[in-house]
Amino acid sequence: MKKRGDKFIYVCPEYHERLIRIVNIIGAGELPLYAYLDNILKHHFELFSDEIIAEYNKSNKSIFKNI
Repeated sequence: MKKRGDKFIYVCPEYHERLIRIVNIIGAGELPLYAYLDNILKHHFELFSDEIIAEYNKSNKSIFKNI
């Protein structure tokens, strides 16, 4: 899938088909796929940011030193 800014992402064919159908119906042909995907990711990060940060911090040192 081509995204704004000439970036590409891979989406399995099943999800691609679903996304295209949703965008065409909900967006009435005026909602770009990348905008819908951006909204999905924004929502995901809002819901799971604490868990993502916790998992990230388990595997990586903090960029800030404990003072």
